[in-house]
Amino acid sequence: MMGPHMFEVVACSHTSQTLQLYKSEVVLIVGTDSITLDCNTQHCCHWSITDIRSYEHSTQHISIAVGRRAHTGEGVFTFYTNEGCLIDQKLEQLKKRIKEQRKKMITPTSSSPLSGPRLSVMADVYTNSDKHVVLYNNVKLPILGLGTSHDGGYSHDAVVFALQQCGYRHIDTAKRYGCETYIADAVKASGVPREDIFLATKCWPADYGGAKTREAFNGSCQRLGTDYLDMYMLHWPEVPSGAAGDKRQVLRDTWRALEVLLDEERVRAIGVSNFLERHLDPLLEDCCVTPHLNQCEFHPFNNPKQLRTYCKDRSIQFEGYSPLAKGRVLRQPQVLEVAEQLNKTPSQVLLRWSLQHKIPALPKSTKLNHIMENSKGYCPLGNGQILREPKIREIAETHGKSPAQVLIRWNLQQGVVCIPKSTKEHRVKENAQVEGTN
Repeated sequence: MMGPHMFEVVACSHTSQTLQLYKSEVVLIVGTDSITLDCNTQHCCHWSITDIRSYEHSTQHISIAVGRRAHTGEGVFTFYTNEGCLIDQKLEQLKKRIKEQRKKMITPTSSSPLSGPRLSVMADVYTNSDKHVVLYNNVKLPILGLGTSHDGGYSHDAVVFALQQCGYRHIDTAKRYGCETYIADAVKASGVPREDIFLATKCWPADYGGAKTREAFNGSCQRLGTDYLDMYMLHWPEVPSGAAGDKRQVLRDTWRALEVLLDEERVRAIGVSNFLERHLDPLLEDCCVTPHLNQCEFHPFNNPKQLRTYCKDRSIQFEGYSPLAKGRVLRQPQVLEVAEQLNKTPSQVLLRWSLQHKIPALPKSTKLNHIMENSKGYCPLGNGQILREPKIREIAETHGKSPAQVLIRWNLQQGVVCIPKSTKEHRVKENAQVEGTN
């Protein structure tokens, strides 16, 4: 385990620094395209910036990490020094950014066993663009997943039914829930190939810290009966009060462990859960790989628009758990009214609301009829009948627009790609004229 000393150099301009490691001098040469470390010719390491994904080199007294800051694209060369190293200074960070995006550096190569076609028999969720989102590293995430939890939130029969009969290909769980072993049994019983399933689990804060996090990951893989995961997340931003060291350093080491697992292709994507802007800011400052996903509570009565925008601006996919608000909003008069008008169930209305925002949803249920019902959340909420809603028509009259223009504009303001259909020329022209509808 490395000590607290750490400093880093951002690769941006030709310069060199001479460092003292015990009795040896180390010359560090940082250029626009490369970084070279010369330890008196005994150890000479050279990295091309354009080739860097993530790399570690260790000697007796020093560990070196080379990578990129995901949110800026800067090439970063970081020293993690042992307690005995005579390095007390922190090199001045050079500020100019490397233009090339970090995300280009971490896209899986064609030779990767986890790249290319995901399925031996490709499921519809991976071929239908309405049924998945694409993370910034080109990994496809099914937009509707099966949530699990503790306190009665797991049923073997429900998981088997969801996979076999309802077409679910995304299962979300966590070590904390205590059901990873049961999920492995259910996946095996379903007969659905492991490669067809997007399997996500989470690291509990008690397991935060470089070595502990890696051990927790291996434990989850063992319980889930797999040698890789599709998504591994930090469950909460808080670090336990009894954790050794600075809390930010603990999170930095924890995230670094996830980055190494990603580089080793043990996991296809890494993310966080329940992180707000104030939690993401320091993580993005310290990381080489931006989280692919942030999982938070999301439904019409808890819609964190500012956080969603923050994530979108940084290519972090926002994902919603508790899309049905644990059942509380299913009895809301507004939801019941819309469901009745559209001949849908309240849960289908709420799920469709999430999916129309392109927010992956993770409804939880142990009842087979509810799981089947939720799986139909993909279904559109009617073909045009909502245009006749009095409230929509009132808004249209106020702004001098048609009901269709109001609805299209609403979708665009939510950041949703809108694809209206019509075979009538005047309707096509009308749908295209949505500017100015506030």
